[in-house]
Amino acid sequence: MSELSLCTLRRGINLDKLGTMYKVIIYLMLAISRCSVNLFGLLSGYLKIDRQQHHTSVLRIVFETVFWCLIMSIIGCIFFGLKSPSQVLYNAFPILNDRLWYITCYCFVFLCAPYLNLLAAHLSKSGYKKLLMILTVLMCIIPTIGMIDAFHIVYHGYSAGWLMFMYLLGGYFKLYWFSRTCKKPIAFLILLISVCVMVASLVGLQKFVSPFMTGLGINFDGTILYNWYNSPLVLLNSIIVFYLCVNANEIKNFAVRKVISWVSTVSLGVYIIHAHPIVFDYVLIDNNLGWVAQWNPAVMIPIIFGLVLCVVAITGLLEQLRFVLFKICRIDKATRTLGSKIDERLSIHKKVSGD
Repeated sequence: MSELSLCTLRRGINLDKLGTMYKVIIYLMLAISRCSVNLFGLLSGYLKIDRQQHHTSVLRIVFETVFWCLIMSIIGCIFFGLKSPSQVLYNAFPILNDRLWYITCYCFVFLCAPYLNLLAAHLSKSGYKKLLMILTVLMCIIPTIGMIDAFHIVYHGYSAGWLMFMYLLGGYFKLYWFSRTCKKPIAFLILLISVCVMVASLVGLQKFVSPFMTGLGINFDGTILYNWYNSPLVLLNSIIVFYLCVNANEIKNFAVRKVISWVSTVSLGVYIIHAHPIVFDYVLIDNNLGWVAQWNPAVMIPIIFGLVLCVVAITGLLEQLRFVLFKICRIDKATRTLGSKIDERLSIHKKVSGD
């Protein structure tokens, strides 16, 4: 949902035309939305760091992606006139043009997961912590402060290298850090302070630093604090939100728990559908979303959340239908069978135990 709100905000609203109060509200929402990709990586590591790898998960992602891309390609042909061979190929396999970058990176991380798990299992707690500290400096601190990706593995967080770091970080929380009790009010307070610092710093950088840098011929818009997934404050916010989500099982309301569980189940399908070129380039565009900015903040915010909820509900129901279709066609059974065979061929656990 946070990624959808981010998309709605950035594609439908021209910030240059808004007043300061509007901008501050938008920046607050963008700051929180930026946690989305990091949360996927953290949760993957948290769930899988101490388990044997099952390639069924990778195959499910691949089959799900192929299914929705083929559907979107058909929609593009029928409703948007995208019938040329190159357009059909582009929409049927958008990962060839890096449009669904997260899927390709996520599959790469899953394929490497057995070796990441092995690394985590053989590291002491102190060694694991030192590794994460080194990676934080190299992949988070230096690229943000120096505005340079010296090792070409981060790409502002749009990379498999960054997701692997998130996987290891989530795994550390599973094995060590989250075994401690952290008071939720403190976590909320830290999150609030971090978001406010991001927004205040952004406004200050754009008002005072950006004109100076522009005068020197340097392109600087001040968005480094929230616009990159590997920004230190974005990483901090992601960790806090992740902690709160991990403890969501403490929610006593059964209906709320069911909704959270359902959203987490369909979230990947929601991402694939809304990030596909057909939707992103022809539906979520300025002409269709620009009207949101015409309202005052008190009305605009509920409208944005309402749009996000509608999109999640519609795409989530479509994803639910895909579940049923795959079950009827026995695709799930074939995926489990093929995944088990791949596990037998590529498993590293037997070799480790025999050493």
